[in-house]
Amino acid sequence: MFSERLEDYVAEFAGGFGYITRTRWAGIYLQGLFLDGERKSIEPLSRRVSVPGWRGDTEQALQQFVNQSVWDEQAVLQTYRRVMVKPLTIPKALSSLTNRFCQEGRHSVGVDAPSTPATLGKTDNCQVRRSLHYAAAKGDYPLALRLFLPESWTSQPDRMDAARVPLEHQASRTKNQIALELLDQVAHGRVAVSGGRS
Repeated sequence: MFSERLEDYVAEFAGGFGYITRTRWAGIYLQGLFLDGERKSIEPLSRRVSVPGWRGDTEQALQQFVNQSVWDEQAVLQTYRRVMVKPLTIPKALSSLTNRFCQEGRHSVGVDAPSTPATLGKTDNCQVRRSLHYAAAKGDYPLALRLFLPESWTSQPDRMDAARVPLEHQASRTKNQIALELLDQVAHGRVAVSGGRS
């Protein structure tokens, strides 16, 4: 059953989330991302998820988890890499990709317009992400990634501060510079290809 498989998957990340309640809401948030629905922001997502036994404000609880909870990002990423590499086999390689994601509004970090995502064939607001993938015979997964910030963001420090963009990521960088920085992270062991170190 999908819900049981999702629960087992999320349980593997419990150490990184710290509190059991954070792990629970991580699973509920993931459930919402998998459900049908055009908008994946917290408000509409909170109306679609199922939270057995919960009598509180689901939207507020999800907002708390996504926007205010403090958890060990590196521990979660290390577990993610370990889990994802299990079904893949050698030979392994690294590849760099650029992806665009459509957004309804202009408030998500890095959203810019106009842009033309190849999957849509039309002009729309979108975020651009540069990623480094672990690739093997049976598939691939993102090993490291970072949002690209266009000039409409990097030229407005107040906008970046309001959106909580970390100071070290506020400088203007090209997509190729981001790809090289991600590769540098892997080369210097700050990202574990095999899930051992992070």
